[in-house]
Amino acid sequence: MKKFKYALIFAVTAILAASCVLMCACGPKEGALVDGKAVVKFDPNLESTGFFEEDVTTVPDQAVEPGKVIVNKPLVVKGSPVNPQNLGFRCWCVDKEGTTPWNFKDPVTKSMTLYAKWEARYEVNYYDGATLLHKANVFPGEKAERRDSDVVWKKILGWYTDAAMTKEYDFGASVNANLNLYVKTQPGLFLSPANIKTNALLGFGDIKYKDPNDESTVNVVGEGEDAYADIHFARCQNTSYMYFNGLGMWLRDQTDETNRFADYMTITYKNLGPSTHILFYYVVDYLQEDGSFIHSGEGGWKTRVLIPIETNMDEDGEWATVSVNLVEETMVNGVSEWGTADVLMVPCWMVAKENPSTGKFEGWYADNDVLIRGIEFTAVPTED
Repeated sequence: MKKFKYALIFAVTAILAASCVLMCACGPKEGALVDGKAVVKFDPNLESTGFFEEDVTTVPDQAVEPGKVIVNKPLVVKGSPVNPQNLGFRCWCVDKEGTTPWNFKDPVTKSMTLYAKWEARYEVNYYDGATLLHKANVFPGEKAERRDSDVVWKKILGWYTDAAMTKEYDFGASVNANLNLYVKTQPGLFLSPANIKTNALLGFGDIKYKDPNDESTVNVVGEGEDAYADIHFARCQNTSYMYFNGLGMWLRDQTDETNRFADYMTITYKNLGPSTHILFYYVVDYLQEDGSFIHSGEGGWKTRVLIPIETNMDEDGEWATVSVNLVEETMVNGVSEWGTADVLMVPCWMVAKENPSTGKFEGWYADNDVLIRGIEFTAVPTED
């Protein structure tokens, strides 16, 4: 009898222990709160994707009080794993099949698991001639992004679906196949507002003549074709200026020195202050027979191009345009310094007005502000 009693106790104990192990292994039921909080798990759902766990980032569980929202943290493919379908993470869904996306604005009321939805994408390649500028992946039905910012020093005339530039692309259309886009640009150099903001440097003639309470600034206002650079030139008894250092841009075709495409400078502007002139200085390089370059000699920083401009313009008024023939305006001893140069290294612009008592151009006044929509160097004058 005692043996039976002990055997029964042992059996009951074993059953209870097994039940505890099973409960611990299974964890709380789906939907059940854990310590009073809803726990959301994120399953990468990699079946049939070809990805391994180490190929994608992980998203940790999120525990929130019932009624609160969770944070949307997308999965990212790491490195360059084999991906013949060009799959990308699309969204988190409540089902493995990816039919019902989770709305991250909705409050969470219970514990649950969200599953990653992977979807094939189209490739969009952006070209400038034969040079690949950017490669993007776009889900079906989405729109391709206009990548004007990838094109520097050039004025964009449009994006086309063929290298011959015969079919202009509509960025309002949905992408439904792999796509190659080719940018059409105007020959010459173009300094856009974004380019000015990113690459231009601001300086002044001598710090002892500069107002210590005033600093030069440049900001970009607006987007696309409506964008412009808002430039404030600090108060200075000589002049403040804007320049690009080490530009290294060719003024002619590298294979045909007679094909020049940057001998005219056109500036589209609104001069909000009292300055009467733009003073253009430059450093240009000349290609030698041995392949080396020499800087400009007599001209450049010594010879300026004096450009009259409108004054005290209305910020909401029309844009003004001024165009200068740099070949004619840079004659030194009967030879055009600009017209025989090969490469533009440093362009520099000052805005100032003449001091009648000294005959010098100065910037010792407030509100020396100029809006610039673009500075172009072209083969012929351009019209706004």
